[in-house]
Amino acid sequence: MTTTLQHRGTATQAPSLNSGWTQLEFSQSAPPVLSLVMAKKEKLGIETMKGKEAVKREREALDAFCRHHHHMDYVAPPADEPAVVDAFFTVNSGKDLYAVVEVKSRSMTKKKLAGDYGWEMLITNDKVERGRMMGNMLCSPFVVILYLVPDKIMLVQQISDKYGDLTVDLEVRETISQKTVNGGEVLRDNAFINMKDAKEYKV
Repeated sequence: MTTTLQHRGTATQAPSLNSGWTQLEFSQSAPPVLSLVMAKKEKLGIETMKGKEAVKREREALDAFCRHHHHMDYVAPPADEPAVVDAFFTVNSGKDLYAVVEVKSRSMTKKKLAGDYGWEMLITNDKVERGRMMGNMLCSPFVVILYLVPDKIMLVQQISDKYGDLTVDLEVRETISQKTVNGGEVLRDNAFINMKDAKEYKV
């Protein structure tokens, strides 16, 4: 099951940076209107020890990827703020956008990912949809980095192209998963992405 972009009317609502849920609507005559629902402005535990460790791992993966690609760099939102995506890869000394990026770190080995999870990486479907739409609006692909901490490797998979079209096999299922980096449970739509053919890099 793939969630498609939702087309709406032509009304435009100005964003409020301090409100809870903020809906931005972009109106054009063609193509149809894009609607983007931003993430609720909650810290979601990123100021806790586990949250700070997760941010540290994200930056480790981003730094490592750019070491493998010397012509690239990245720009990331403030570490203590909840953002729609984790980073943007850039080229040409930061002048040109290359990709929209989401980073996930997991305390599991590649062997466990392959054997116990059938190569499937779990990510909330909201993150997939927001990454796809942001990439489409910025004419850039959306990619996910899975950092497998014990092995010190990362798997990099493109999720969608610059048009927002999926470029990888994924399945969306409603499942119970961890609510935040600090634990808890929540029932929501999660995307299960096949990482078997992802590009592998040392961290």
